[in-house]
Amino acid sequence: MLPQLQNLKKFIVVFLFFGLFANVSQAQEQVVQDWKVLKEIGNEIDVAYRIASCDLGKASLQLSVFNESLEDQDLKLKLKISDKDSGQSFEKEIILSAKKMMIYKGDCLAGAAGDALRVEIPMGYNPSQLKVSIQE
Repeated sequence: MLPQLQNLKKFIVVFLFFGLFANVSQAQEQVVQDWKVLKEIGNEIDVAYRIASCDLGKASLQLSVFNESLEDQDLKLKLKISDKDSGQSFEKEIILSAKKMMIYKGDCLAGAAGDALRVEIPMGYNPSQLKVSIQE
């Protein structure tokens, strides 16, 4: 019975360590606007976005792209990001080669791999008042 108790203690320590680590990493991410679906584009490609800041830094627009198709596809879209408060807006082109049945996210956990799906919000824009649309 003693070895089982030692294994249980190890399990509890590991569980608490990873639980604490997960909470610390999430605490460094501040979500201003949670995920919102933009629309399905092309041949079964879903696009969503959120506004968040990683590591308590500047806010960024973070995209999620899901290629529902059974074929690889190239995605090219132009986003318009508008600030409802100031009336300012800017456009950003996003290009991505999306493999079939894959989800791509530009969230804080994606690191450098998600850079193509993140857009830094310029100074003077209110992240909580941004509206995002896809330009046709």
